Amino acid sequence: MLERSACYTIQPKGILVIGHTDQLDDNAMRMTFELARRNLQNPEVITFDELLARAKNLLLNEEKEIKPPSLPVDGAPGL
Repeated sequence: MLERSACYTIQPKGILVIGHTDQLDDNAMRMTFELARRNLQNPEVITFDELLARAKNLLLNEEKEIKPPSLPVDGAPGL
């Protein structure tokens, strides 16, 4: 179906969601986790709490784009 529309996926993005950053008890564990995930090309490794934070950030940005600009109290357009 995608071939008919000349749409091809060259390098699909994979995401592996695992664990929670609270499980990384000390600095050595955090560093090991960061080094391991930075050396992977595909999939991207994120934790559940990072995924939640990304989703919240997307929703907040979407809400900001949807809200119309507010007018000053007197009803005159603001500059």
